[in-house]
Order: sequence, then structure tokens, then C-alpha cells
Amino acid sequence: MKRLAENTEVRVGDDRLHVLIILDDFSRYIVGYALADAPTSAVATRTLQAAIARHGKPEALRTDRGGAFVAFTKETDFGRYLERELIDHSVGRAYSPRGGGKVEAANGTLKRELWEVEHFADRLEAEKKLAAFFADYNERRAHMGLDGLTPADRYFGRADQVLAAVDAISRKRQGALWRLAPAGAPTEETGAGTPLEVLRLVIMDGVMELRFCGTRVVLGRVTT
Repeated sequence: MKRLAENTEVRVGDDRLHVLIILDDFSRYIVGYALADAPTSAVATRTLQAAIARHGKPEALRTDRGGAFVAFTKETDFGRYLERELIDHSVGRAYSPRGGGKVEAANGTLKRELWEVEHFADRLEAEKKLAAFFADYNERRAHMGLDGLTPADRYFGRADQVLAAVDAISRKRQGALWRLAPAGAPTEETGAGTPLEVLRLVIMDGVMELRFCGTRVVLGRVTT
């Protein structure tokens, strides 16, 4: 079991704050986060401890090169905690998909879809919106990298159940189309084992959309 962690800077009013995300590498499920005044070793330690209490201890943790994680590593609260818990710590290069690319992507989504579109009256409001955002991210956001599943589907082992439900819905819709087709019109059956389209990326009139099980999500305008 491997976790990824990264801090990113955000603004609430005139204040500069930092969001720490701890993410499960296999499922992209966010197991812990914090909104703090500064990206310190103490904040990283408390957040990781809380994540372990809820979701278990990882064998390894990969972070960026932020001071909260690597400055005098063995001498900080964070470094001592990892050593005591026998958690292997590795440091990745920025923007490397083999490093912490997944948690960097999560932070990018957070900024793009929350901080760039919302105005927070104060820190308390920011914390409430942040909690709601991560709940939605974990439970309702489908990822192309997860075969159209949500992080919670993958993390809690619901993948087979969800995909079976999607398959049943797709077949039900196909059956409805057959019943509505004019008599004598050709039909194309979908037999057992035949691939079903679950996720589609569409560009129409310069706008990119993601379509999943009948749901349309506008990703943005495509520029050339």
C-alpha cells in the first residue's frame, strides 16, 4: 500500500494558506488532507497520523521536495514519525507521472474547480467547501485512469460490482432501443462478452465533453 503527498498554496481573502493532500496511489482516493497556515512538518505528521487511524498504515509514502517532508528529514517530527512507523519515504521529481503525478493532478483539479471559481468569505467557509469538494472527488468523480470508476469504487473494492451495474444499465437501454425501433429495422445485438462503451471523450464546436453512462461533463474549450 502506497500513499502520495503534496502541499499546494491557496488564497483565502488576503491570506496565503496551504492545502496538504495525502492520496492512495492505487485508487486516487484522498485518505487525508489539511488546510494550514504553513506547510510544516508538524502539520504533515498530524495529517498522516489521522489518515493512518482511518485507513491503515501504508508501506511507503512518496512526497515532493517540500520542506515539510525533506528538510533535515530524520530530525523533524515527520521524519522521526516515518522512521518509527517503518514507512519507506521516497521523494519524486515534480510533474513526473512515475513520481507524484497523481497527487499533483488532484491539486490541479482542486485549484481549477474550487479555488479559481469560488470566493471564500473566511477560513471556516473554505474548510467547509474543501470538505465537500473532497467528498465529491472521492465518491462521485469518475476517472479515465480508473476505467470510468470513482476513487471510492477502486479503493473499497467495488469495481466489479459497479461495472456489472453499468453493463446491466447499458443492456437495458439497448433493449429499450430495440423495442422502439420500427418493425423490420436492423438491430445490432450485444452478446455476452461484447465490449460496451462506458466512457467517451467528445469534442463538439471546440468544446470538450466527457460522457459517462449518460452523464455529460463539460471539460472546457479546446484551443489550438
